[in-house]
Amino acid sequence: MEFAELIKTPRVDGVVLRRPFLPTVEGTLCLTGHHLILSSRQDNTEELWLLHANIDAIEKRFVGSLGTIIVKCKDLRVIQLDIPGMEECLNIASSIEVLSTLDSVSLMYPLFYRPMFQVIEDGWKSFLPEDAFKDLESMTEEWRLSDVNKDYSVCSSYPPLVAVPKDVDDDTLRKAAAFRHGGRFPVLSYYHKKNGMVMMRSGQPLTGTNGRRCKEDEKLINATLRAGKRGYIIDTRTVSVAQQAKARGGGFESEANYPQWRRIHKAIERSSILQESLIKLVEACNDQSHSMDRWLSKLEASNWQTHVKEILTTACLAAQCIDREGASVLVHGTEGTDSTLQVTSLAQIILDPACRTIQGFQALVEREWLQAGHPFQQRCSQSAYSNSKPRCEAPVFLLFLDCVWQILRQFPCSFQFSQHFLVLLFEHTYASQFGTFMGNSASERSVRELHPESHTLCLVMDIHCLQKVFIHLDLFHILSCYSLNSTWIKYILFLTHQHTIPHNDITIPHNDITIPHNDITIPHNDITIPHNDITIPHNDITIPHNDITIPHNDITIPHHDITVPHNDITVPHNDITIPHNDITIPHNDITIPHNDITNQIKSNQILFVTYTWLADVNASVAKCLCF
Repeated sequence: MEFAELIKTPRVDGVVLRRPFLPTVEGTLCLTGHHLILSSRQDNTEELWLLHANIDAIEKRFVGSLGTIIVKCKDLRVIQLDIPGMEECLNIASSIEVLSTLDSVSLMYPLFYRPMFQVIEDGWKSFLPEDAFKDLESMTEEWRLSDVNKDYSVCSSYPPLVAVPKDVDDDTLRKAAAFRHGGRFPVLSYYHKKNGMVMMRSGQPLTGTNGRRCKEDEKLINATLRAGKRGYIIDTRTVSVAQQAKARGGGFESEANYPQWRRIHKAIERSSILQESLIKLVEACNDQSHSMDRWLSKLEASNWQTHVKEILTTACLAAQCIDREGASVLVHGTEGTDSTLQVTSLAQIILDPACRTIQGFQALVEREWLQAGHPFQQRCSQSAYSNSKPRCEAPVFLLFLDCVWQILRQFPCSFQFSQHFLVLLFEHTYASQFGTFMGNSASERSVRELHPESHTLCLVMDIHCLQKVFIHLDLFHILSCYSLNSTWIKYILFLTHQHTIPHNDITIPHNDITIPHNDITIPHNDITIPHNDITIPHNDITIPHNDITIPHNDITIPHHDITVPHNDITVPHNDITIPHNDITIPHNDITIPHNDITNQIKSNQILFVTYTWLADVNASVAKCLCF
């Protein structure tokens, strides 16, 4: 089939483009096999290049001979095209509807895309399991890399190579795979080098109503325990849901058959619930009533923040079991491809500083999402605007990125990247010129030979990193880069903002505070702190009689270099006024705790997350950890 057969009107002049927060643009609209393009002859005007695969839904409106097409994108942008002529408008709309719903892999844009930059290395070979295992071998000899799944016959959603206990042979792995949903037998997800504890992931056991057991499966997960140690099985389903799964042939680990393991159930919603939540969240963000009460009511009704809370609470539990309790952890839900991956990925971000670098986060996504079999093509085929009935669509990966952003917002100095890095990942999961997120598993990408035919997203990430687009600089760089124009998700993901100066070197001279990279100077007069950018907790600011130490960041405050002018420091919209005689700053250290957690965390320490709106987390975790 030729693309030309699907395009009734390839070009229309005099089309007006309207986008939120941007000036209108008049130009020529062109349709190609993969793009909707609007080009203007005006100087300094940005062209519109929109992938058809990024279009979630369209609406048509007519006023006389003028037609209007409202294009709603999967990345949550809303674009309006005013097209002169009813026939031209109908033809354009018809072509867009067909081109945006093509599901043939051979016609997808990544197979046609050729980058304009020089490709130095094969991005598909950047994060191989063999390379990751070399790091594991340097820390322990208790694990091996098995090729039991080299032809994808044992588990279609696993990669060809998996890390398993050294004492377990491949025959045992095959029998354990037959006992797990989708053949997803327990495999290594993370090794905690501090104490040698591990985190594994799998599918649910197929115990059924008869209480079936598998000694090979029991041997496999018991092989991960140290002598005299116990482990935790974190089931991401409620007890009732797990019981219902048992009636359908699934189930959970019996305490009688797994006496060394304590099972904990945590409620993380299924994919269909998450999709409905995203739709309600987008509706709330697009509400034009300008009523704060209505906005907050709709936001709460979407339950999006509740889902974020549930996932982060479970990830914190897994991290605490490994680090504080010195216990190994097995995480699974039903299939082990959605909520399981959310928990294991976030727990690694909490525990491992390497996962908070740009390179480390890319490796995490490759290892815990792409190679681990998250069905990106199914989950991201529709977004929040689609008029079609949801099938397998769910914002699972988007919810994970939002959880990462929540941690990034509280501990900005512990991350190498900024929020723009997360937004780019979100945009490319739904529509991209790269083949990274095509298919539902490594086996599908292998069968369709996507690797030699397409390029991977890590290429453009490396280029952006060289240009320091994603590097987490300072507050003023973030404020200058942040724009609501590029995509609506920036409004949805970042509903509230609390900016903190991240981990670049900051020098404070005698009079002025100079922040490198942006040439912004705060002079020796009144200091005005922007609206809502600093939150001062209840009596949490203490000025001890020690030396000034600010962890993790090379911030040097010279002797006698802090001067408080004879003016008031005013914090707008917070009604806090500190007179000039009320501040005494000795030649000592200022330690500012944040809810009893050090605000800036050293890169070699573990990052544990707490929330002002998660007051019951510590109590619930303490109960779970009691034997």
